[in-house]
Amino acid sequence: MNQLPILNIKEFKNHNPDATFYANYFIPHLEQNHLSITVPHKHDFYLTVLFTKGSGTHEIDFSTYPIKPGSIFLLNPGQTHNWELSDDIDG
Repeated sequence: MNQLPILNIKEFKNHNPDATFYANYFIPHLEQNHLSITVPHKHDFYLTVLFTKGSGTHEIDFSTYPIKPGSIFLLNPGQTHNWELSDDIDG
């Protein structure tokens, strides 16, 4: 059985390797890190995502939640997540 990838904050492009905090708008984040976040995965850091436009679903620990403008998700290190996003997604 394959293990899910666990992403480290320092793997994200345009991240200062000495920093412990990363923030970005959603579209540039997808463009810069698309290959690493299109499959179910985990992080070894806390993650907050605020969606401001678009729709879709966000699966967290095998439970599915709707995405709509104003949706905010807070994930703990080690939680599995994946999403299906509309073409007009932003956040």
